[in-house]
Amino acid sequence: NDSSAQNDWKGAWWHSSFSVHSGFVEEDSPYASGGQKGTYYFEFSRPLRTMDHIQQDVQFKIGESSKLSVAFWYPVDRNPWHGSGHYTINCDWVPLDISSGSSLLTKSAPGSSGGSTASVFALLLSVVSLCVSVFVGYRVIKPNSVPFTPMENL
Repeated sequence: NDSSAQNDWKGAWWHSSFSVHSGFVEEDSPYASGGQKGTYYFEFSRPLRTMDHIQQDVQFKIGESSKLSVAFWYPVDRNPWHGSGHYTINCDWVPLDISSGSSLLTKSAPGSSGGSTASVFALLLSVVSLCVSVFVGYRVIKPNSVPFTPMENL
């Protein structure tokens, strides 16, 4: 609530109930109609350096936990923002854990042939295609062995 606070976030959102996925149009609303359920999707980005004077901003790091709070506000009837007109994920900070991609990978047991079968097939296919391309190239470049015979000699 600092007077110098800035909203440097840029982002997009959409809802699974939208029937047209060509971007947000004024007729769309984030509020479900008739008890319809769905899922909100958000994408955000912001500069790494901000004008935060009280040093609350942090850079998210893979493998570490950070605290985060997100609020969503949608203008109804073109009314400006007001404190009770937004929805927040929590009244307090929530932990955000960004796990590294390698921690999600699992190793296959030794002797399992799931990936090796595909690799062998890919290698075989590439060798066959190399042989076919060499054969076609040879046939195109190979000199014609049939001698030219003029029509009057027939």
